[in-house]
Amino acid sequence: MRVFEPLRRLQPQHVRVLKAVLFVACLIPVMRLGWLAMHHGLGANPIEYITRSTGWWILSFLMLTLLVTPLRRLTGWNWLLRLRRMLGLYAFFYVCLHFSIYIWLDQFFDLHDIIKDIAAFFARSLEIAAKAGVSPGKIVLDPGIGFGKTPEQSMMALARLHELKSFGLPLLVGASRKRFISTVTPSEPHQRLGGSIAAHLIAAEGGAQIIRTHDVAETVQALRIAAAIREQARNQE
Repeated sequence: MRVFEPLRRLQPQHVRVLKAVLFVACLIPVMRLGWLAMHHGLGANPIEYITRSTGWWILSFLMLTLLVTPLRRLTGWNWLLRLRRMLGLYAFFYVCLHFSIYIWLDQFFDLHDIIKDIAAFFARSLEIAAKAGVSPGKIVLDPGIGFGKTPEQSMMALARLHELKSFGLPLLVGASRKRFISTVTPSEPHQRLGGSIAAHLIAAEGGAQIIRTHDVAETVQALRIAAAIREQARNQE
């Protein structure tokens, strides 16, 4: 294994330089997230994007940390042991970051401000779209029911959907088979037809013009019956 010989005799000063480079490289993921946050690049569900990204990096650093010992035995690069502790500490750092974001932003987010948060996101997104020359006629707003929200937040967003009508753009709601339904009536996704229809009836009443659903025929029937009943009520006034 002659190809490994030069690295097997790596000098201490070279190892120190390598550790410094590795230290900075390990910060790249969190710096990237910060850059994306400042430039509105985290997508429609920033909390979900961040938690998934940090979760992926946790696994990556754990794998790298565990790889050090077998790689050292295979190559004879004893200096790799001096990098293992740093990799392990970074794995712990990303674990802390991941769970801090999940607990404080996802689970303990202020329920009463969820619509305010959605509206602020819409305002930023519309500003970006306007700068890019996207016509308002090509834009539909989706509050993201079930994405980056607790079940309570999803239900609150549906209950206060009418507050988003102030943007003057079509509202799209996709609550079909979402997890929040099972928190009210425990059920598997394929058992949530009734809950999905109930949520979509509330959404339509709140101003949703587009409904995204798995069960099209059943949802259309429910919406048409609800509309017919409302029409009869108006005719009696």
